[in-house]
Amino acid sequence: MKNYRKLLAGSLALFLAVGITGCSNTSGGGTGVANEDGLVVLNVASTNQPVSFDPADANLVVNEYTEYDCYDTLLDFNQDGTDVVPALAESWEQVDDLTYTYKIREGVKFSDGSDLTMDDVLYSLNRVRE
Repeated sequence: MKNYRKLLAGSLALFLAVGITGCSNTSGGGTGVANEDGLVVLNVASTNQPVSFDPADANLVVNEYTEYDCYDTLLDFNQDGTDVVPALAESWEQVDDLTYTYKIREGVKFSDGSDLTMDDVLYSLNRVRE
């Protein structure tokens, strides 16, 4: 159970960090509809307006819900929330009490068409930490 909590805590940190990379999420709760230009418009009902779309600044629930629809994470939860499942990371292993190794899924692209790399993930983690 202790290791499971560490994995969840690490996943949350990675959620915030990888969100900075700007990958698209197709599994969130908002509705996205393409307009005549092929652009997707995300419609989300909220009682408050997000103060930022920068995951490093996410400290309000309204921001977290909106970001969940805009960014991918390394790990996610299954439909009933009882297990951690792959997302951007296709697999992972716990090396020791403080270290996890993630294998990033191939073919993940940013909105500009460039590939997601481990350097991008590390940049995001370091940015959130700083």
